[in-house]
Amino acid sequence: MQVEEQKLQLELWLETQGMPVLPIETLVVMTNPRVILDATPNSLYQEKVIPLSKLASKLREINQHYTHEHLTLAETRRLASYVASQHKPWKPNVFQRLGIGPGEIRRGVRCPSCRTLPMKWERLRFECSACGMRSADAYVGALKEFFLLFGDQITNRQFRWWTGVGSESTAKKQLRRSGFNRVGDKRTAIYKLNFNYDEDFDEFVRWKQADKFRKRALIF
Repeated sequence: MQVEEQKLQLELWLETQGMPVLPIETLVVMTNPRVILDATPNSLYQEKVIPLSKLASKLREINQHYTHEHLTLAETRRLASYVASQHKPWKPNVFQRLGIGPGEIRRGVRCPSCRTLPMKWERLRFECSACGMRSADAYVGALKEFFLLFGDQITNRQFRWWTGVGSESTAKKQLRRSGFNRVGDKRTAIYKLNFNYDEDFDEFVRWKQADKFRKRALIF
């Protein structure tokens, strides 16, 4: 269902871009070699869901099905380049979707170990009152949360408001230490948070999975 919906969206997008009508094939490839596919005989799933070992032969089968050339190689490359240039990361308005305001979000630096919020900045490091963990760079997790909630840029003042760090000079050092690009000088400086959605949020996924496990444990 998902891949068919993506096919429809791609067809509509190509139409709005003034592109010619192109045949689009859908296929679901299970990349885990240990997966066992068991489908009802003569079902659509037998044709559309395949293991990785059958991908090469399936592509040859699809290629043999089309005898008419819809795009030249040069046109295909231009289309691929144009599609890539139009890509934009999806950045939903979390507050609008949930019907809450920024002031309702609990602020502070979360403990990387036990997730207690907030940690306290003492003696040049953050300290957790629950598990005792100390970390000088625990604020990086808070910056990631800020990035997801508010966007890809932050000021010194916003950093202090979000993390609870009281000193302007300390906040400046931590922002510079993070290696983000700075635009502007002194009080007008803005730091660009260049986190990568695919690489920098693995711990958030692990936390979510751990929360689900704890909930199951409570139910049992």
